[in-house]
Amino acid sequence: IYGWSRDELVGHEFSNIVVPEEREFVKKSQLEFLKSGIRASGEMKILRKDNKIANALFTTASLDLSQGRQFQVTTIMDITLRKQMEFSLRQAKEDADSANQAKSTFLANMSHELRTPLNAIIGFSEMMMKETFGPLGAEKYNEYIGDVHNSACHLLEIINEVLDMSKIEAGKVELDESYFNIGDLLDSICR
Repeated sequence: IYGWSRDELVGHEFSNIVVPEEREFVKKSQLEFLKSGIRASGEMKILRKDNKIANALFTTASLDLSQGRQFQVTTIMDITLRKQMEFSLRQAKEDADSANQAKSTFLANMSHELRTPLNAIIGFSEMMMKETFGPLGAEKYNEYIGDVHNSACHLLEIINEVLDMSKIEAGKVELDESYFNIGDLLDSICR
C-alpha cells in the first residue's frame, strides 16, 4: 500500500517509515505498549516510499508467547482520504463562516449608508408636502412629491426587511405587530 516491499521492512524498526517528527513518540509508545500489554489505538503519519505522507489509523496489542517471547501486533488502516475530506469540510465551514460574517458586515454598513440619505429624502419630501416654505406651484408637483415620499418610505421598509432577515438568521428578531389599512396597501401596489 505504501510502496515498500516486504524485504525493505522485515528486520527494520517500524519507526523508520513514520514521518521524522513522530519517530521518537512512536519508539516510546512501542516500548510502553510492550511493557504494559495494553491495547492502544491512534493516528500517525507514515512516509510512503515515494516520500509522500499517508495518514494512518493504528491499533496495537502485545502478545506474550512461550519461552518469554513477546510480540507487538499492529494493524494499520490508511485514512488519508478521510483526513483530506475532513480538511476540506473544515475549510468549507471556515469559508462559509467568513462569507456569512462578510455578508452581515455588508448588510449592517449598507443599512446605515442607505438609511441616512433616505431619511433626508423622507424628511424633505414631508416638508414639501406640507408646503412648509410656501406652495409648490403646479398641482402635478404635489402628486410627484407624494410619490417620491411613498417610494422613499417603501425603500426604507425594504432595507429594514433585509436587516430583519439578518436578525432572524442571528436569532435576534423581535416581532412588531401592527394594524394597517389593506385598501391603502392595495392602492400602493397598483400604483
